[in-house]
Amino acid sequence: MKRLFARLVRLAIGVVAVLSLLLLALFVAGKRRGAGHNEAAIDVARPAADVFVYFTDLERAKLWVGGLTEATRLPDGHRRLTVMVDGERTDLDEDWATLEPSPRIVMKLRPPLDQPQTFIERADWTFAEHGGVTTVRVSADTQYHGLFALLESLITKAAQKKIEEHDLPTLKRVVEAAAASPPRGP
Repeated sequence: MKRLFARLVRLAIGVVAVLSLLLLALFVAGKRRGAGHNEAAIDVARPAADVFVYFTDLERAKLWVGGLTEATRLPDGHRRLTVMVDGERTDLDEDWATLEPSPRIVMKLRPPLDQPQTFIERADWTFAEHGGVTTVRVSADTQYHGLFALLESLITKAAQKKIEEHDLPTLKRVVEAAAASPPRGP
């Protein structure tokens, strides 16, 4: 019986040690240079004004932002976004400003103030037009807090995959298809 107990104690110590190393590795990964940073770009065969409206018009934004189910303007000027993440509804508040000289949007995204502040993201979107083709580029930096800080490397990787494999290609497809569709008459 003593031998069995000793084995169980060693096993428990081993499990705790492995879990501690895993948590330490996640903590260190979250402190690395470039932690929480995402960048991506895509060329859309349309003028910048045609692409830009898919950011400013909330209904059009729902056509290309993966998981975005609701988008409303709040009285204080913020935009409240509702996204579905793994079947869970998540509300986010978004502040943004349009900057000149070229079309540019700077966004700040976070949970509503009445919820735990698990992250804050600042994204800079630019729209550079050359010969009727617009390069849409995003550079985003996210700071995670609490448990999310430990999961930063996993979250950042998933966010990069989403923007590169879903959101930007969908934006390109939707904008270019809208331009190819004939106008609807009365």
